[in-house]
Amino acid sequence: MPPNTDDKIFFLEREREILQLLYDGLTSKQIGTKLFISCRTVEDYRQQLMEKSGYPQRS
Repeated sequence: MPPNTDDKIFFLEREREILQLLYDGLTSKQIGTKLFISCRTVEDYRQQLMEKSGYPQRS
């Protein structure tokens, strides 16, 4: 499925925060440390961001 280009995507505040940190080049572990959450939680957010934006799953 191609990226979602037709509809606006609304992200939660935490999702936007994580998205910005990913854009800045931080790893999941670095993001988790910075936000006081587990690396697994960051990965869950990353997956939610991918699903919301319409990108296929990473393998």
